[in-house]
Order: sequence, then structure tokens, then C-alpha cells
Amino acid sequence: MIKFDYKLEQDFKSRQETFKPLIPKELPDIALIEAPNAIGKSALLNILALGLFGAKNKAIHNLLREKIRDLLDSDSQKLTFNFEISNEKNNLRILSKKSDPKNKSISVKLIKDGKEETLSSETFNVDFKLVYDIPIDPIGRLKGLPQELREQQNRIGERAMQLNLGLGSLIEEIKKSRDPNLISKLQEEKKRIKSNLEKLENRFKNNKNLLFQLKKYTYSKFFISYQDRLKLIRKEIKELDKESKNIKSEKIKIKKEDSEFLEMADNEIYEIRNKISEVFSILKKLLPKEKQCLEVWQDMDVESVLMEAEEKDVMSKEIEYFENKLNQILRSQDESKQLEASFFRKLINLLKDYRELNIIIPGVKRSISDFIEILQEKFAPFELFESKLDGINKILENLDSIKVQRDNFIKNIAKKVKGIKGKRGKTILDTEEPIVDLNKQKIHRLRVDEGLTKSKAGELKNNLIKINFDPEGIDISELYYSVSNSKEIEIFKYLGEEELYNKINDLDSEQKIIKGEINKKEYREKIIEKEIENMKKKKVHKYRLQLNYIDGLFKKTQRLFQKIGVEFQKNLNNLIEQEIDKKSLTPEQNEYFKRIGVYLAKRLKVIPYIDQEYKLKEINVLDDQIITDTEEIIPFSFFSTGQAQSAYLKGLIESTEGRKLIVFLDEVSTMDKKSMKPIIEKMRNLYKKGDLVAGIIAQKSDKEIRVTSLI
Repeated sequence: MIKFDYKLEQDFKSRQETFKPLIPKELPDIALIEAPNAIGKSALLNILALGLFGAKNKAIHNLLREKIRDLLDSDSQKLTFNFEISNEKNNLRILSKKSDPKNKSISVKLIKDGKEETLSSETFNVDFKLVYDIPIDPIGRLKGLPQELREQQNRIGERAMQLNLGLGSLIEEIKKSRDPNLISKLQEEKKRIKSNLEKLENRFKNNKNLLFQLKKYTYSKFFISYQDRLKLIRKEIKELDKESKNIKSEKIKIKKEDSEFLEMADNEIYEIRNKISEVFSILKKLLPKEKQCLEVWQDMDVESVLMEAEEKDVMSKEIEYFENKLNQILRSQDESKQLEASFFRKLINLLKDYRELNIIIPGVKRSISDFIEILQEKFAPFELFESKLDGINKILENLDSIKVQRDNFIKNIAKKVKGIKGKRGKTILDTEEPIVDLNKQKIHRLRVDEGLTKSKAGELKNNLIKINFDPEGIDISELYYSVSNSKEIEIFKYLGEEELYNKINDLDSEQKIIKGEINKKEYREKIIEKEIENMKKKKVHKYRLQLNYIDGLFKKTQRLFQKIGVEFQKNLNNLIEQEIDKKSLTPEQNEYFKRIGVYLAKRLKVIPYIDQEYKLKEINVLDDQIITDTEEIIPFSFFSTGQAQSAYLKGLIESTEGRKLIVFLDEVSTMDKKSMKPIIEKMRNLYKKGDLVAGIIAQKSDKEIRVTSLI
């Protein structure tokens, strides 16, 4: 039953008129209204459509929507209305009311099964489908069936999006709720962190002790070495000074370049002597049984050996002897052990550059930092072995360097030095060359060396004081011998001064890294404790166990929305706007348009043409053709106006989309009874099934107003 009343005031400037219903105010559920023009058929349908959100309904033709909106927006019209659509089959009533002519507000309510709710445009369109149409360009609108389908598809896309958003919100809720699995994982992580912290703290403690011992060893060893060297330098200065006083008359006049050459020669001798001294300290550790050769090496008068310039002197013989001995040691070592040690060391050094990265190594399922610890444990037994090999290789490099410098001195320096020094005792008075005292020149170089050595000894003294060992108050020699016999220092005994300082720097850097890792893990431990505490305060979500399934649905609805709401909508938009290049369509797009055609054919089912009805197989929306079940092809242009309008209207009401239909059809006088018959039959069938709530068909008649029930 449709009950209605309205009052429409129109201002024509020169006059004002008020219109009230002339058509009976109560209509059957499906009504045919036949009446002359200007009785109010269209006005009634426009008001009913307005009260059911027709002004916002994009499925309604623009011309009709403009008329509907004009009832609200026009300054020359004032409208009030009140209507009720009731349907016993569905036990529902729709009440729409506009009581203030100056206010655009419309109240729409639904009463179903005794429960009342206020409807908005969105909630109305969820449960109801309003079809309001008028015969306008029926052939063109037959082509426009996809337009109505676009609205339907858009609603499905929006539902998919809303479902996706709802699932996303649900997932967030579940993730924020108590998660027993996460609590277990956090507790396991906390255990691992605690275990790692213990290892790191032990490593930090051990490294701290090792660093302390290494500093004691290095600083005391080289403090003693530089102090001894300082004594030797001062002794040599004293002897040279004494010699200068005894031979005051032995001055020579030499050219400046000769003076510079002698200074260069002294520097070469000094450098070779230092290398020999440095090599000796390591050779003692590597070849402890070679005491005699080591004594010869230590007591060798470097300057005398070099100045004698013999091809096979004591220096070359000693170098050759030590090289053979060291190479014998290298050849005797287990090659596989060397490779294994080298592998672990190189791998550790490589991974150290990436230890800050939060990466779990596949296979071992450990962090880089943890994996380095494992490798260091594996490398520990090889450390002394590799340290010894490194020491041997370093000594061999130094021996080779000494040999090269020796050969160069004998070949290019010794003879010229003898020639310059051979002038000693001669006085050449008729030259303007400056007088050069060779002894004083040598003393000057030794003074410079004394200053450098004293400075290094001073640095080492300060380093010892920093670790609480003041050389003024303790016996540094005793400190050195005590620490050099400790087990921790064993692996460093084969290293020279530079290598030992590098080790100290490496350990210092490693301590900073370990401290950083300890701080990070302690911070993470606190965060985990807080997370566990907060998580335990929450309740377990009822869908917690279904999280993975819901997450899967979320991803599927995302893809569904992308497909329907984006790709399919773009295809339909291009079809409606006639912007399709059929040659450039993809196979997927062709399949999509074919399925649209099959779907529309199922909605229409049959179509009247000339004097018979045809069952439809497909509507070819790309070529504007009807394809029948007998494979006949009928272009849209072949249809008469009434037949085309019938086909179009049938297409509109064929699909309910799971919603209840309300149908208003105006000015159907262009359609004969034969064209209207399938429309009326379809409305009856839908009504019987409970899918049609109400329907009005308005038709022009020259006779008086007549309302016929079509139920």
C-alpha cells in the first residue's frame, strides 16, 4: 500500500499556485495510473523519488534527477510531503516526511518487524534499489545498460573495500589484544638475550683482563727497550765526544753534497741497525735453541760489517741462516691447519664489518654478532698457531728488507763513504769549502735520535702510569718478565712493536663494540619486559586463533577490490564513454566484456522483436548487438522505440542485487501493451517472491483518472 499527501507551492512571479494531489492518496502495491496531462502523475513520482533519496541516485537519468533536485533547490518552489510505503510480505513500512517548506531536511524511517530505524542515503541503498525511469532515447539507453551495471559494480567494489577495511581494523584489534604466542616468543627472546648478555659480559671481562695484560707487556717491553737504546746512544755520544777532543786537528774540508751523503749513509746504517734489533727480539722467541747465532746477530758491529763491503759477510750469512730455519718451520706446519685457521680469521674479519646489522644468518639461525662468537670459539685453538706463523712471515719480510738495504749500501754507498773519510787528517787551506767535523755531525744525528728515543720512552712511561705502574716506583724489568710468562700473552710474543700496538687498538675497539652490544641488549631486555607486562594486562581476542585466516581474507579482499573497484570500473568507464580501441584490448579485457554480455543476457532472458520473442545468449556491448540462443545477431538499431525501451526497462528491474525493489515508471505511453507486458509480468513475479516492495506505472490517458492494481 502506498499512502501519500503533499503540498507544492509554485511562484510564477505574477501569480502563485498551490498544488495538492488529484490522484487518490492510497494506491495498491503495484499501481497503474492512467490520467490526462497536468494531473500530477510526474509530480507524484518525483516527490516519491525525492523522499527515497532519488536526488543522489546516480542510476536515475540526469533529466529526472534535475527535476527531483529542483523540488528542493528551486527558490520558486516550496514543498512539504508525507508518504508511507508498506508491504505485508516483507512486514515493513517506509515513512518519508518533509514538514518544513523552508528546510531541505527530509526524515526517512524504516519500520521492520516492529523495529524502527532512521535511514540515510547509504543505509537505504544497502537494502533497497530504487528504479525510476522515463522513456528517453530508448535505443541509446539500450546501449547504456552497462551504465546501470557500473553503479551495481561500484557498490560491490565499495562493499569489497568496506569488508577489506573492516578486516584490517579487526586485524589491528587482534594484534593489539593479548597474544599468548607472542608472549611465549618474547619470553624465549628474553632468555636468549639474558644468555647472550652473560656471554658478552664474560667476553668483556676477559677482554678487559687481556687488554690490561697486553698493555703491561707492550709498554714494559718497549719502555725497557727504549731505555736500553737510550743508554747505548748516550754511550756512543760520549765516546764520539771524547774522540773529538783527542783529535782536534783532524778536521776536513769537504763539499756540501759529500757532507749530505755521509749523513744519508749514517741514516741507512742507523735504520738497518734498528731493524736488526727489532728482528732479534722476535727471533729469540722463534728460535730459542739458536743461542750462538743469535749472540752473533745481537753483537754484530753493523757499521763495520757494511763498510767492509764483503760479498759474504757475517750479516748476509746470518740472514741466510735464519731464513732457512724459518722456512723450515713454515714447511713443517700442517697445511690444512693453516687453511682452517686462515678461513676462520678471514670470515671473522669479514663479518665484523656487519655485526651491527639485525640479520639472522640462514642455516645457523643466529645473529651476525652471535655467529662471530661461535667462530671466535672455533678460532681460539688456532690463535697461537697463526700468531706464530704471522710472526715468522713478518720476520722473513724484515730479513729480506735488511738484505736489500745491505746490498744497496755495499754496492752504492760504502766505497764513496771510504773515499770521503779517506781525506781525514789532510788540511786544504786554499779552498772556500766549509769546515765539517764528521764526529760532531754524527753526534748531532745521535742527539736527534736520543730526543726521539727519549720521547718514546716518555710516552711509554705515561702509558704505564695510566695503568697504575709508575716506573719511578717499581722495577719495570720485573714487571715485564712476570707478565711475559703469563699464558694470556703467549699469542703476542711473536709480534713486533707496531703489531702489538695494533692489537691494543683492536682490543680497545672491540671493547667499545661489546659495550655497545651489551647496552642494546639490556635496553631490548627492558622493552621486552614492558611488552610482556602490558600484553598480560590485555584480554585474548575471541578471533585470536583465526588471525592467519583473517589475514588471508584481508589480502584476498584487497585483490578483489583492486580487480572490481579499479580494473573493472576502468573497463566499464571506457565502454560507457566509448573510449575503447577494440584492437588494443587484452585477452583478459575481451573476456571481461564477453562476461558482461552474457550477464546482461541472463538478466533480460528474452527480448521481443517484430512479432516474436527471442531467448538471449549474449549482448555484445562492444558491437551493440543482440546474440540469440540460435546464434542470430540483431543490431540494436533494428529495434523499434517501444521494443528498445522494453528491453532496457527489463534490464533495470531484472537484477535485485539482493535488495528490495521500488519501481516508478513514468510516461510509458510510447510503449504498446505488447512491449509493456514483459515489464508488468516481471514486476508481478518479483512482488510474489517478496523482491518488489512497491511499483507505480504512470501512463497518459485522455480519459479521467484511473488507478488499476497490477497485482
